[in-house]
Amino acid sequence: MMLLCICFSWSIFWTALTAIGTLAMAFVSYKTLCKNDNQVKEMKRQWEEDHRPYIDIVLIDSNANYTTDSRSIFIENYGKGIANNVNIHFDDSFIDGIPCDDLKDYLHKLQTKSYRIIYGRNQSVPFCNILNDSRTNYRINTKVFDYNKKNELIEYLKNPITATVRYSWNGRTYEEIFLLKYNKD
Repeated sequence: MMLLCICFSWSIFWTALTAIGTLAMAFVSYKTLCKNDNQVKEMKRQWEEDHRPYIDIVLIDSNANYTTDSRSIFIENYGKGIANNVNIHFDDSFIDGIPCDDLKDYLHKLQTKSYRIIYGRNQSVPFCNILNDSRTNYRINTKVFDYNKKNELIEYLKNPITATVRYSWNGRTYEEIFLLKYNKD
């Protein structure tokens, strides 16, 4: 008969128990760090949303004494960040349908311009100034056109205008689409 002797050592037991506890603590710590990383990412996203610029554009009547029918694009930054490289692009079909070539050229040039709008500030950009030369002649910049063309242009500009605004802040680029309407009563 053979005797089996199982020697029980308390030191081995406590060492094994400590090793299991250490592995459990390491697992819990890893999971906690993952949750903290997600919380930091969410806080950063919320901070950026709270501090970024928000651009709004509207088409406004900007008549002065010498103009008969003028419009401006009013660009406003109501966010907390500075909007850099603000560009306005109009729908190509809108520009192609304009019955005045000088206005088409002007709007193409306007699309290449870039603006910087500080938070809480605004900028007014001329959109269409129709000047009254006489009772029958009107002009946009230097091109003269007759009264019938003026009425045709005014009617055309009453159509909704799709404008895309792109701007950058903090290394990110934002793009928003606006529907501009102008109805002079």
